[in-house]
Amino acid sequence: MHLFKLNILLYLSFHAIGFLFCLFSILGIPGNIDEGRSETKLLLKLINALIILGWYGIRFLALASIVAFYFEYDVIGKVCSILSLVIGAGALLSMIILYWVRGKS
Repeated sequence: MHLFKLNILLYLSFHAIGFLFCLFSILGIPGNIDEGRSETKLLLKLINALIILGWYGIRFLALASIVAFYFEYDVIGKVCSILSLVIGAGALLSMIILYWVRGKS
């Protein structure tokens, strides 16, 4: 029983990690970005969509995951947890790629 509760806490911690990744990508937005370049324009659209989705969506996914674990729908809770981690990691990874593209030029 304790192992099952630890497993649920592990999945719920994915929301916090995803939210921190999203926060790091918001704080890491560089000052001067050349928006005229095609690869920068595409990356900025991706980053803006992922940050908005992460900033508002991770909260709802966390709530849905808690409700799903409470009513013992474990698969739905795990999917919501992993999805919030993927959204946060995608925002952070796209920010790292933006720094790499910006450093290349």
